[in-house]
Amino acid sequence: MGERVILLELNELNFDFVSKYVARGALPNFGALLKDNKLELTTSESKYELLEPWIQWVTAHTGKTFDEHGVFRLGDIVDHDVEQIWEFLERSGVSVGAISPMNAKNRTKTAAFFVPDPWTKTAVTGSPLLAKLSAALSQAVNDNAAARLGPSSAFWLAMGMLRFARIKSYPHYARYLLGTLTTRPWSKAQVLEELLSNLTVKLTQKKQPGFVSIFLNAGAHIQHHYMFNSKVYEGIQRNPEWLISEEADPIFDIY
Repeated sequence: MGERVILLELNELNFDFVSKYVARGALPNFGALLKDNKLELTTSESKYELLEPWIQWVTAHTGKTFDEHGVFRLGDIVDHDVEQIWEFLERSGVSVGAISPMNAKNRTKTAAFFVPDPWTKTAVTGSPLLAKLSAALSQAVNDNAAARLGPSSAFWLAMGMLRFARIKSYPHYARYLLGTLTTRPWSKAQVLEELLSNLTVKLTQKKQPGFVSIFLNAGAHIQHHYMFNSKVYEGIQRNPEWLISEEADPIFDIY
């Protein structure tokens, strides 16, 4: 078995904020990454309307600009035949796996596993449990605004936790689930991130693919709601007290 490449896709994470937290002595794992590796700043589209992540991630997965791939809306990748990194590597003899890649179509033929994002109608590669879990994740994410989780989805999410959770993740689940019942509604997103991470680790250990991608969106989701509560935010805006306590820092929690 050769070396494995893991593509960790952290959607819309603000590395200015990450660096400021690190400077305060927090986030030691990010601190080690920034210390031992070079942070490359890249550019893509120049038009504002083309900076949406569901366009940018297609560019990342294909190496093509928007003018070349033409995918403008979330989920529209299913109507395009542009080659993505998983098919390219598979054609080159590399076994691949993917967990929740944004706006990606499963065109693989022999993937170790492929679980699509919650918004894209494409096939799941894996066990029947993986298919059920994918459907439950999709329902949980798409109905989040209505705070509704169907009984079937709740059951399959629980089965996924029991099957794929690592022992050291149990305290995390307990803390996040308790948070959803108190004053930390953003903890719901943390539950799903923990599950996706556990799922990736367990499937990678079992299937041993040479290339694995995992997409995590909770950072973007929480930033959209609570950025002004970050302890490293230096602007003048503030979230209202009825929304969230002034002492809470959901950005740090998810980072």
